[in-house]
Amino acid sequence: MVALLFEACYTVLGKSSLDRYPGLLITASSIIGSLVVWIPATAINVAAAGLPHMTAAAWIGVLYMAIPCTVVGYLVWMVALRYVSAAGAAATLYLQPLAGTALAVVILSERPTGGTLAGGLCIIGGVWLAGRRPGRSVAAAVEAEPLAV
Repeated sequence: MVALLFEACYTVLGKSSLDRYPGLLITASSIIGSLVVWIPATAINVAAAGLPHMTAAAWIGVLYMAIPCTVVGYLVWMVALRYVSAAGAAATLYLQPLAGTALAVVILSERPTGGTLAGGLCIIGGVWLAGRRPGRSVAAAVEAEPLAV
């Protein structure tokens, strides 16, 4: 839950910062700023378990998680926020389980169950509904009826 809260803050604050700063600077600052958490966590882990033995495959995995998944993923996210609303972009996060399922089918030759396919259809439907623009009558009603504060 805390991770979701931080992700929401990153999106909303990042979107509001895009008027003043480029997406690359926001992304780099966020990743470098996260070292405030990761350096102490690493120190505690090394103190408790010692230095890990890293194989070439482990280093490839670390680089994969760092570069395409974190740096490129968050940079694309921040650049996309320049063109869409934070709420609209957030709805697309629900597509991640579909991407994971598709990769499992392609790479691991897994077979999705009926429940997985039904859930995928629900996700696609939900993202489609969230991304729809309200009809003229709904937009006109919202504009004509301001919220009481």
